[in-house]
Amino acid sequence: MQNSTDLESLFDSENPDLLPLERLRKFLTADDPELRFLALQKLDASELQTDLALFAKLLQDIDELVKVECIELVGEAREDEFLDIVVSLLEDQSVLVRSAAAWVIGRLNASQYVSLLNNFVNKAISDREKVGAFHSLAVLDKPNQQMWLDQLFSLLHSPDYQSRSATINLLANDIELFDKHLVRSALENAVIEEKIPSVKLSIMTALNAYKVQ
Repeated sequence: MQNSTDLESLFDSENPDLLPLERLRKFLTADDPELRFLALQKLDASELQTDLALFAKLLQDIDELVKVECIELVGEAREDEFLDIVVSLLEDQSVLVRSAAAWVIGRLNASQYVSLLNNFVNKAISDREKVGAFHSLAVLDKPNQQMWLDQLFSLLHSPDYQSRSATINLLANDIELFDKHLVRSALENAVIEEKIPSVKLSIMTALNAYKVQ
């Protein structure tokens, strides 16, 4: 039987507190994918190590949002035990899953997959799935980092606003990875032509994070 207090905590988006795995397990294994997704959002990434089998299963969930949320937790925790599964998700049917998997390969510092990511972007059919791959290649392929950064920055001008937003989010969350002057210049160019107010605000927020001392 589900505890009503736990259920309320799960749906309380205003409460930032994370919950331990044992309080979330019943939701992570629930039939309803929304419950699985919300439970992953409430989970501390450090808990992944406590039940590798459960999270390996969630990485291969039938619901794309559950998979994406679990992939992002793997990236946050930098749990390379899941690397093989993450790499396999580059072939997933979902663009969101493929892009998230490509990003996490960089987070796991898996430089042995540079060639695979290169092939991945060459086959990519949408800007959205290129975002994570370009970011990872800029992290992993140091000799060609400038080329990959240029490719990533080009997505700030993608006709697809979701691709622009995803690029901004990655740049805003990883401010120590790349040259701040380069990123700030790219963001300043992007904010000039951005027409969607919410995306423009995201760029301005990112610019604030990239203040060059």
